[in-house]
Amino acid sequence: LRAPFDAAEEAKTLYGHAIPSTIDSEELVEIDTFGADRRKSVSHRRLAEILQARVEEVLEMIYMDVRRAGYDEMLAAGLVLSGGSANLPGMDTLAEQVLRMPARVGVPRGLYGLSDILANPAYATSVGLLHWALHEKQPNGHRRRRADKAHASPWGWLRNIGRWFRFLLPQ
Repeated sequence: LRAPFDAAEEAKTLYGHAIPSTIDSEELVEIDTFGADRRKSVSHRRLAEILQARVEEVLEMIYMDVRRAGYDEMLAAGLVLSGGSANLPGMDTLAEQVLRMPARVGVPRGLYGLSDILANPAYATSVGLLHWALHEKQPNGHRRRRADKAHASPWGWLRNIGRWFRFLLPQ
């Protein structure tokens, strides 16, 4: 497409789809490009074809890493897609086709407060790690009791994050 990175990212976000066959072949989209014209009409389906090729490459690399680690036979329930690219429409369908296993988009659940912002695959890994750190392990490595009073307090979770960070930082 010969487009700046920001323009390509915007095109992916606004017009992207992982399954080109679902896009009308006559539909055009405008994107910023390099050169004298600065804007160019491109086929929406062509954009989806480019995205499909890149997504397939990434999925194949993921599968090779899973296989190399010896976990390929342990994924009976399939793969959970997280990260900003999991927002790409059709990503889960393409993942199932390429990997030949179930796939779904992971979205953080059970959030309070900023849940409308954080309920997005782009934050799934970060939120999941924080959830694990707060609810499963205390800084001393012992398992947390579910009836912990710090968890019930509105500020308890913030105190727990502080303790967790102090645990990670060198003294």
